[in-house]
Amino acid sequence: MTNANEICAAVKEAQNVGRTVYLTDGTVTREVFQVEISNWGFAWDTLDVLIIDGDENKVWIQIQIKWPWDELDGWALEEVDGNFFIAPEWWLEI
Repeated sequence: MTNANEICAAVKEAQNVGRTVYLTDGTVTREVFQVEISNWGFAWDTLDVLIIDGDENKVWIQIQIKWPWDELDGWALEEVDGNFFIAPEWWLEI
């Protein structure tokens, strides 16, 4: 799934029923605590993902959304072994 609106809805639904969602960049994986779509004054919207980093700090990770299709740029949400992952598409293909 690459549509940002669908990803937000799916993550919130999964979390509401107690399922875990992770974000990985292919090297480091962190649990997702919140997602939202925003525009920080850029020429594009972003999918903002709240994680806790290795130092226990809350960090927002921003993933660019392609306009006008609302698709993530090179990222997707997929279920892997019963958990959901927001990850680069190349990582999900492995």
